[in-house]
Amino acid sequence: MGVVQQYFTAPVALFFLLSTILYFSLGNTAIHLFINQHSASPQADFLFAGITELGNGAVVFILLPVLLLVDINIAVRLVIAFVLCTLVVWLCKFVLFSDALRPVAAIADGYDILNLVPGVKMHRTRSFPSGHASTVFTIFCSFAFAARSNFVKSLLFVLAMVIAFSRVYLSQHFLQDVAAGALTGTVCTLLVFVWLNKYRYYWKPSKFKRLHQLAVDVKK
Repeated sequence: MGVVQQYFTAPVALFFLLSTILYFSLGNTAIHLFINQHSASPQADFLFAGITELGNGAVVFILLPVLLLVDINIAVRLVIAFVLCTLVVWLCKFVLFSDALRPVAAIADGYDILNLVPGVKMHRTRSFPSGHASTVFTIFCSFAFAARSNFVKSLLFVLAMVIAFSRVYLSQHFLQDVAAGALTGTVCTLLVFVWLNKYRYYWKPSKFKRLHQLAVDVKK
């Protein structure tokens, strides 16, 4: 657990802290305009428009069948963490911060002054926190618990950051929205893993092994 905190959760906490300091120092608009005006390129447009979909909640259920066969315990913990994270994000988006505007609506003349990626449908409301960022950090934090290599844990954090940053690049969220989403996904995942591990809730994949063996026998 401590290794995961060192190589994945600690960087997430640092990212949230730094983004919060920037938020109170400069404000969402100044931060977003700086990023938007200094990062745009056709190559980046193509990259971020594609990888942003990896933060879609549907990805969890696409991964689920594979995870059930590989490691049922990671699969169960991921689903529980995703449900918990989704409830927290919905509470924020639809109750606590329902009036939070997205960049194109919050920034004066946003559609005219922002570098927007053609073909990307822009959202205007319920900006805080980023649901895509919370989802991708839930997924990758779950993988970090399963990974044995410290390098892989760090790599998972970097990949999660790149995917989450796509929401800022596409002007779907402010940096602080993404940082809050990353923290939400990571904390929810951490709580679920700590809780289930503490009470030693483990599932034996015996049924799946029998199904695999049955499939092998049928092929013979």
